[in-house]
Amino acid sequence: MSYTDTRLFGGTYQDALTRAFSLQSLGLARQKDLAAADADLTPAWFAQLLADATAAQALPGLDLRQADQHQTVLSRDEALDQARPLLQDLFFYAKKAYPTTPHADDLFGHRAVTAAGDSPLPFNTALQAAAQQVQAREAALLKPGGMPQAKITELLRLAAIAQTSGVDVNVAHGEGTVETDQYVGQFNALWTQLVTLNAAAQVAYRADDALRRLFRLYPDGPEERSLTAEASAPGAKTATAAPARRVTRLDSTLSPDRILSFTVTAPAGAVRVALLLLPDDAPAPGVALAATAPRHPARVLAADLGPAGAQYLLLENDLDQKASVNVRVLPVGG
Repeated sequence: MSYTDTRLFGGTYQDALTRAFSLQSLGLARQKDLAAADADLTPAWFAQLLADATAAQALPGLDLRQADQHQTVLSRDEALDQARPLLQDLFFYAKKAYPTTPHADDLFGHRAVTAAGDSPLPFNTALQAAAQQVQAREAALLKPGGMPQAKITELLRLAAIAQTSGVDVNVAHGEGTVETDQYVGQFNALWTQLVTLNAAAQVAYRADDALRRLFRLYPDGPEERSLTAEASAPGAKTATAAPARRVTRLDSTLSPDRILSFTVTAPAGAVRVALLLLPDDAPAPGVALAATAPRHPARVLAADLGPAGAQYLLLENDLDQKASVNVRVLPVGG
């Protein structure tokens, strides 16, 4: 039995532990400053944070679990890579097996495989769907001159490996088994405490960037993200249509003078990017970005994109064509 439990923290379990012990020590030394912003941050609160971090560190097999998850990801990715050429063979033989069926390869998910590209999770989903169709239509594929039995067997074997690996792979994206959720739940509770501490530090040290940055939850970067948005199907745009909206959370601490580098694909015109304090906030004015030339990204100060402390990046596109931005948070001083 499995169920979904969303992970609140980014990175590995060890990353979360490292921040917990570090911020506990930093915060306890500055407890009076932080309590002025949040009265709940008493010495007892910091003692509880230390106890919770110690308990999380003592979870049995934590290091082994992380190593197992990493190996599972590798096994999944290897199976997907080996399945790609076999899927292309499958699409070829599908047309031979169903010569009178237009686009017979779509019976086995050719479009889904193409749309997935190099993204492991969508590709795995397409592979599993193709494997189900292979099992249901195996007799047709095996007709004289059709797909060899060995290739069918190998494709189904690789799909089974990728499917078995799927649960552990999803752990990295916030989902897992009941056993994993016990770990995730405990670390989520710890991470919630760190978020509380970070929020108090933003208020207590609003005028002291150096101290405020000591309590950051994530590394300084650089990091990269991609966002794609399409307002409507070509020709379907109306005067009242709302712009397409995509939001992602940036891990880096963004001081006002932090520089973000944008590579923009916007065939029909400029798109808008902005920083938000919360993902559902009303958009800040942000900036309009047109398509960028190759190897010449646009560089924008965080202060020009939204309020101080905002870490959610918004892409808005009211064009009839799909537009995308790749953002890179440059290192401090970059």
